[in-house]
Amino acid sequence: MTMTYAQPLTRRYTRARLAVPALWRQVIRTGDKTEHTMPEPDRSLGKRLHALIKTHAPVLVPKTWYGMPAYARDDQVVCFFQNASKFKVRYATLGFSDKAKLDDGRMWPGVWNAAS
Repeated sequence: MTMTYAQPLTRRYTRARLAVPALWRQVIRTGDKTEHTMPEPDRSLGKRLHALIKTHAPVLVPKTWYGMPAYARDDQVVCFFQNASKFKVRYATLGFSDKAKLDDGRMWPGVWNAAS
């Protein structure tokens, strides 16, 4: 069922809110071959990253952020995963927002390249 702008705003908003963590479900899924499934090797890297974050930072909640898998604390994105295939770049990256409070001194890394 396609949502249109003629339908009430609350119904559209509710559907959109239910779809937010869908990208993380696609990272973890293994059997699907839908158009939105993250391709290998980004999917296996995302699965390992998901397991690592859930083990060491269980307070973070998975969500999507600008179409990328991300984790939030208090409804603010702390870290995100950019898969290489979506952005047609050489490496997948794990990035941190300013809400992560990683600042130490005058300079600090905010994004790390991740190779499978």
